[in-house]
Amino acid sequence: MKKTLTKVLFLALFGTVLLTSCADLFGKKNETTEPKTEPKTEPKTEPKETIPAVDYTPASGNYLIIVSNNTTEKLVAFKNTPQLNKLIGGIPAGPGGNHKLKLDKSIFTEDNTDFVLFLVKESDYIANYKYRMCISQITIAYASDAEEPLDECTGALTLNEYAVTGPDRVADVPTIDVKEGKEIIFEDINGGNRSSTSYDSDNGESIVANHNLVILLTNANSDTSSGIIVASNESDESSYVTSSANSEQNLDVQITEEDGKKYITYAIGASSKKVEVLSSDVTIFVKSSERVGSDDTNGVNVSINNSTDLAVYIKVNGDDASSPRFKIGSKTGSVKVF
Repeated sequence: MKKTLTKVLFLALFGTVLLTSCADLFGKKNETTEPKTEPKTEPKTEPKETIPAVDYTPASGNYLIIVSNNTTEKLVAFKNTPQLNKLIGGIPAGPGGNHKLKLDKSIFTEDNTDFVLFLVKESDYIANYKYRMCISQITIAYASDAEEPLDECTGALTLNEYAVTGPDRVADVPTIDVKEGKEIIFEDINGGNRSSTSYDSDNGESIVANHNLVILLTNANSDTSSGIIVASNESDESSYVTSSANSEQNLDVQITEEDGKKYITYAIGASSKKVEVLSSDVTIFVKSSERVGSDDTNGVNVSINNSTDLAVYIKVNGDDASSPRFKIGSKTGSVKVF
């Protein structure tokens, strides 16, 4: 967050006034000015559920100091350092008007009259408060007689989120879109699942001879008509989606389910093909080649969207080690690459 200085005019009865941004607020040290020290293990404490309220009402009797805020920002004042136990109070937004800060005797003692008035913007006070967003309550219930697996565990949580309010600020309505459950509970860290044991045993070599989709990548300046060929049947040109461009092309692969049947749709630009999947998984063989020079720049950036319960396995052979022709830009669902 970019910090800016806020100019204020103080009419001080006593004390020294220091204005700063929120770089060190609540113990967050500025690495450019503070020496590095070995990390210390801090004792765990229970999260607080509320930000300490800032009192913006002026003192009616004895007061600490008079501040004239000529900015359009509300300010929060601390004694010497921005710690919560040093919170003095708030100063309303200006410009103009002299505000009397209350004298808090729990902070100021009789023999302690010299101090630094440390000011931050209200927005920084909230943004740097470490408990500004926290989960204060979670309840979970288990129903063993539930008909659907996703109904076995139900629950709710309370999320506290704090922000600056005002007449010109309208709170956003939170949008919660969390996918429930996991379609393939045995999915491993690479995106595959345990049904891929046969592919793991030979590092996907069996996909070379038996696959649902093949991607052929060669030099676009070679004698072949196309440097990029994607096909569901290598011997059937009617299933081809091709590109002869000497540049990286976006290849979109969609695995979908329609009326109980699974399909693969593959497309480069406006050219696309669709074929039904009759196997228990989806296998893609990528037969690539090393680049022949700096002018050889073609390849595919693949986006794979698998919205089915089928696992997708990809075997890549012969690709250039330093500048691969085959790249996966994004993937959803179960996808594993060998």
